[in-house]
Amino acid sequence: MRAPYVRRAPQKKITTARVWYVSYGSNLNEERLRIYLEGGRLAGTKIRAKGARDPSPPARSSGIKMGHRLFFSGHSTRWGGAPAFLHPEPSELHSLGRAYDITWEQFEDIAAQENGRRAGSVVLASADFLNSDGILNLDPSWRYNAILYLGEMEGLPLLTISTTRTDVLHHRAVPSQAYLDVISAGLRQTYPAMSDFEIETYFAHAVEPTG
Repeated sequence: MRAPYVRRAPQKKITTARVWYVSYGSNLNEERLRIYLEGGRLAGTKIRAKGARDPSPPARSSGIKMGHRLFFSGHSTRWGGAPAFLHPEPSELHSLGRAYDITWEQFEDIAAQENGRRAGSVVLASADFLNSDGILNLDPSWRYNAILYLGEMEGLPLLTISTTRTDVLHHRAVPSQAYLDVISAGLRQTYPAMSDFEIETYFAHAVEPTG
């Protein structure tokens, strides 16, 4: 099945109890995502998390292409290099994602843990949290301070977690190989037809400096 193609969309009232969490970085790797839900340590790494209030696995997942550029910025002490972000502005250069069908509460807890907060510390108003640009801005000091609404798929909203901070958007940096290895594993899980060369080319576009 061909992966759907989506971009940031205008706000829409969200009334569903479940959402599609769209990952594009290390959470493409299902084992990595499960650490955010179940808690524990990702095998072969120092990456740990306490987990979500609801540790249930995603009901399903699907590959998805986004009309937003993938880039790496700043420095993560956990990964030893720059973490991944999705640029909030639409782009002709698309990114590859994986959408997970999870509960609204689980999405809140992933957003919290992405910012080093405990599960339950982020509470979102599901009915009206989006502004006219399809962006919800969280605490401006957080690295992942924005939730992007990417439309709907099969009746559920598509949401991803990224940034609108100008210092993050303009400070491009290089990710660690360990981080890229986890993302690569997730790309192979989601897009099994991708070759090693295609994955390397995809990363090369993401780390290119922009003007």
